[in-house]
Amino acid sequence: MSDPIVASLFKTLSERETTVLRLIADEHLTNRQIGERIGIVEGTAEAHVHHILKKLLVHSRQDAARMYLKGRVAIDADPTSK
Repeated sequence: MSDPIVASLFKTLSERETTVLRLIADEHLTNRQIGERIGIVEGTAEAHVHHILKKLLVHSRQDAARMYLKGRVAIDADPTSK
């Protein structure tokens, strides 16, 4: 990832939070859909989203998704990350 600050923010996410973020960014799922997909209740999915936003220092799911997708592109483009 080209921005070390962004990379450090992503490292603060738990494995479950990373999964939830991927579902938001890649599949545009709602909290209810996330819950159904990974076997948790909607309220727990909502809590994960809240923690993601707080940890990534963003205000919306869309901002978190953009940050994730931008970071993933940087990782995919970096030949040393494979």
